[in-house]
Amino acid sequence: MRLCFLVEERYRHDGMPREVIRQLSAWGHQVDVVRPGRSLMRMSDTVRAGSHDAWVLKTVSGGPGLTLLEAAAAVGLTTVNDARSIRGVRDKALAAAIGRGGGLP
Repeated sequence: MRLCFLVEERYRHDGMPREVIRQLSAWGHQVDVVRPGRSLMRMSDTVRAGSHDAWVLKTVSGGPGLTLLEAAAAVGLTTVNDARSIRGVRDKALAAAIGRGGGLP
């Protein structure tokens, strides 16, 4: 598999995702690491090319990686993390509205 990991600068040196990327590579998968806000690339071309089997995000709240993940999902690419779910749990007001809509007090 060819995977694209979107890793925010804050998590660049964390054990996760580094260890996950290392293990996937050891198993023979190709892992491309994109650092939102630090990597220079034409995201529109990368997303449009659809050359990755799946996209994975390790982000901070409101970080630029979430927008890139949404772009990949919007054109039908496979994302391991669902951008709508991430927004739903990161944004407290949105999480409260979703909870109330589901019957939570």
